[in-house]
Amino acid sequence: MPFDDLRNLASRQFGLFTATQASKYGVHRSRLHALLRKNELRLVRRGIYAFEVFAPDAHEELRAAWLALDPGKTVAERLQDDECAVVATASASYLHGLGNFTSHSHEFFVPVRKQSRAEDVHIRRRVLPASDIEVVEGMKVTSVTRTVVDLLADGEELEHIGDLLMGAVKKGAKLDWVRIKQSAQDVEKVYGLTSSEIFNQLSDFRGASLEDRLAYAYAVRSALDPQWHKSFQEQMSKTLQGLASLQATVSSNVVPLMGQFQQVLDEALEPVLREMKKISATGMTCEETEDEQSD
Repeated sequence: MPFDDLRNLASRQFGLFTATQASKYGVHRSRLHALLRKNELRLVRRGIYAFEVFAPDAHEELRAAWLALDPGKTVAERLQDDECAVVATASASYLHGLGNFTSHSHEFFVPVRKQSRAEDVHIRRRVLPASDIEVVEGMKVTSVTRTVVDLLADGEELEHIGDLLMGAVKKGAKLDWVRIKQSAQDVEKVYGLTSSEIFNQLSDFRGASLEDRLAYAYAVRSALDPQWHKSFQEQMSKTLQGLASLQATVSSNVVPLMGQFQQVLDEALEPVLREMKKISATGMTCEETEDEQSD
């Protein structure tokens, strides 16, 4: 039956379908309106419906906006279509579950000219290489690296982009740090800062734990400078070996000493963190840094 076929289609599209798709299955608007009155359907946005048996999730509004851009095509067809709209910028960060950006629009990139009458949809024409596109939650979305690059180009707050990067590191997301650093150079006029200052602000996590800051610095430098990667491991190994002997002397019954141990840990690692931040900002190798210090 046409209605069963439509339900099966919706089950492969997050519970959603378009009025155009319904018409193709012989289910016309009058029938849809009747089902709405019976509470068997939900109207998610103009021309986009959901079966009540499919519970909404956090991405339903974004998915509905994505479907509405090309209502005749199924999700499966869109994922094979090079001209399919790609979720971008703040909407992409939301879909990746990273950052905390406030946007009143659903943001999309398309390779060909496309318009929408919806006030909450923002479309920009961008031709993206395949390497900049991923499929997340069943939708095409810009990669985390490309999302960062676009947010920098848009002049978004560096603190928020930094939070996105920290979240990406904690989730183990793939990041192209060389490209991100190059983007910092490209947007100096946007922020009125040098690329080093931009990169420093992206790496300023005063409220983050020591563990998270180390993980972030480690990710940055292991990607930009393989030689530093080895140096970092050696420095941290020596530091932790020294701290291990102190930790071994702390009895579980002597609670006050735990605060003292944490203070020693912070003081021991802070110079390492400062040096990592300096190297990250300048892009110098360890050898170059040591040469400058000896002059």
